Amino acid sequence: MSAVAARLRERQERGELYVAAPVRLTQEDWIGPGRYVLAIRLEQFADASREVRLFHGAERLGGGERLTWADARRLADRATSAGEDWHGWRGAVDLDEAATVADDLFFVLAARADEVGLDLEERLEHRVQAQLEAIERAGTRARDQARSVARRHRERGRENLARATEAKVRKELARLKHRRRRALDLRRGGSSESADVALGLVRVEPPDVGRSA
Repeated sequence: MSAVAARLRERQERGELYVAAPVRLTQEDWIGPGRYVLAIRLEQFADASREVRLFHGAERLGGGERLTWADARRLADRATSAGEDWHGWRGAVDLDEAATVADDLFFVLAARADEVGLDLEERLEHRVQAQLEAIERAGTRARDQARSVARRHRERGRENLARATEAKVRKELARLKHRRRRALDLRRGGSSESADVALGLVRVEPPDVGRSA
């Protein structure tokens, strides 16, 4: 057993990684026949939404053909909904090769999750900055209008109305300050959480292959 295979087995025994029973599927037009390693990673992003996503990767053994992200997810869905037990898989798969492919897939999925996380952070920063700028404009407008109205009231000797106008704008500025604090909370986010959560073997067979193998 290779060091990579031993490490994956240790993670399974510690309950850190779910290894699904091998399954087989009938080939469809979006995937070629062969034996595939399927890996799934979970990522909870650090922004305030705490969004959770699953990332799927799959690669065919013996040929190095890696599925697209979308097809890897489709393979996982099909294996779950339509997969049949794959008896005799131990004699059909080089476990050290499968472990190496799985290790590579988990590495690629971690990189993919990082890319998505950076994109989410960038979009969040643009949104927060737009909110802060809008709040600043609203505050400036409220102060300017209140000063103008209060000045006119005082020019006419209506001090009570001038003070009421100033009290009203203070409440509005307090509300805007609360909005600003909430926008900054979005920027702060928190720590991200991630884990390699599942690993599986899938045999994809041409439609005319007998189901007794």
